[in-house]
Amino acid sequence: MNPEPKKEHALVFAANNAFGAGFLVSLASVLSCSNLSNFRIYFLHDSKEDVTELVERALKLCTRFGFPEFRFKSIQVNLSEFEQCQSYAGNHLTYARIFAIRHLREDIIFYLDSDTLVLEDISRLVDSLNNDFLCAVSKDSCIRINARDGYKIDGKICTDDSPYFNSGVMVLNTRACRDFNLYEKFKALVPRLSNSNFGDQSYLNAILRDKWTPIPSNWNRFTDRRKAVPIFSAEEPINVLHFVSTSKPWNFPRFDTGNVLWHSIASFLGVEVSQEVTDVLEKRARHVRTMRQSGLFLIEPFWYGLMSDRSKRKRLYKIRQNYIKEFTSADRWLTRNGFNPIPKEFRIQ
Repeated sequence: MNPEPKKEHALVFAANNAFGAGFLVSLASVLSCSNLSNFRIYFLHDSKEDVTELVERALKLCTRFGFPEFRFKSIQVNLSEFEQCQSYAGNHLTYARIFAIRHLREDIIFYLDSDTLVLEDISRLVDSLNNDFLCAVSKDSCIRINARDGYKIDGKICTDDSPYFNSGVMVLNTRACRDFNLYEKFKALVPRLSNSNFGDQSYLNAILRDKWTPIPSNWNRFTDRRKAVPIFSAEEPINVLHFVSTSKPWNFPRFDTGNVLWHSIASFLGVEVSQEVTDVLEKRARHVRTMRQSGLFLIEPFWYGLMSDRSKRKRLYKIRQNYIKEFTSADRWLTRNGFNPIPKEFRIQ
């Protein structure tokens, strides 16, 4: 009996220069901790934008982490095909996911948003899926059901209460997508669907209702501006951290484990970040070091215990305390995966 042929996988990113820092850090994180021997990496970008420097830096990352350069490919996408569709945040590049479904030929497509940080081997997720799945995604923790998206079909607002998924981390079975005619269903839906508040994610949810396979939420864990997100929890460690909303690490100086991890990788890679953001993070780290050295942490819990849980200062206090608790684990993750420890300017001890 002949052995079953090895399946080929495609790891897909879509980004522009504005998201260049996010793409490079996300790419480095997945290269550092994942077994990508069965993968090719595709970088999809707007055909009207010059991303030469970004591609060159991505290729250097491949070399640094031992991924063959010939298995990395940048592909221009003509976004005029999607001009009829409503864009999210003024950018049609999210529709590159639809492009990938139509044009890539690998057995599996693993799509990652460029505002993600990969902390665990993505091949583990692929290997855990059944052969007959169509689309594997996680439930959206903000938009729970299709009706909450707000899209309309034939002028009627969706009232469907079926579960809604986030498409920032998405695994697609290429053959099953073709058998299902996913691309053709998308094209047929374009003139019928309006008010797509989340770009192609709205279309995909409308098409794939009750046909997608749920994956554990720790493969697409959203950041939260209001409370700390435990990255290295013993109960459910995060595998992929997703920096949702407009508050990205490269433009928002949040002093927590996820942001410091992101900035530690960016610093190691020499990725340029706003000096203003870096200055604020350094200032907050110095403040924590001073408080630890002075012993003020011993009385701090008493004062914050008197505050309302809705207090902004108390929320920031809890986020900072979570970072202090996870600091050593973050250092271990970085060194284990080929990065330097947290830079001294962000260290708390």
